[in-house]
Amino acid sequence: MFKFLYIALFLIALSLNAQEKKTYYFDNESNQITKKEFIKSLNNRDYLFQTFEIDTAFISVRFKRKNTGQLNENEFNTLKTSLNDITKKELNDEKFILIHYYPGATPCLKSIYPSLWNNDDSGYLNQLNNITSINVYFVFRNDDTLDDSYTNKFVWLKDKKQTIEKQFFKYIFPCGSFVVISDTGEYISYYGEYGKHSVLDFTKELSKKTKKRKKN
Repeated sequence: MFKFLYIALFLIALSLNAQEKKTYYFDNESNQITKKEFIKSLNNRDYLFQTFEIDTAFISVRFKRKNTGQLNENEFNTLKTSLNDITKKELNDEKFILIHYYPGATPCLKSIYPSLWNNDDSGYLNQLNNITSINVYFVFRNDDTLDDSYTNKFVWLKDKKQTIEKQFFKYIFPCGSFVVISDTGEYISYYGEYGKHSVLDFTKELSKKTKKRKKN
């Protein structure tokens, strides 16, 4: 999915004689887009943006914040094995999976979790389980940036082998991200700042889709 640099290097090879660094624009499906398309979407909250610099060019990428997909059997089993390993518990295969992902220090993370999650956590978990039976995890990338405002409120689990990072969160976005996964491996992920209402809404959406597919 993320093949930006490989594509970019091919394009750059066609213009090595340029005197200045060019900027190439892509979406998160590896499709090249125009500068006009990129700029037009800058004020759209459905997207986040990152720019990478390499020796001969800049690569600007437009990421959709909400993404959907289906894990294959191997990917799903690898994820479940990883969660079993970091929790030291056997995961219930009949439940959905919700992962709140903390990538490390970003501009708003010093305040987002204490402010967005300062309500009754048991109430939040009850709301989720009223939608569907679900396992909820708070996972971090690097414990060097965790402090008491996080560890005192939640049980954080380290993504030891970067399994979750590699599968869902290859790039760092401000204020964390989350992914909800059905018991069949279908998922909805969301990049960047979010609140409980987003988690609940996407869990409802995925639950309805899963129930409908199981009936057919």
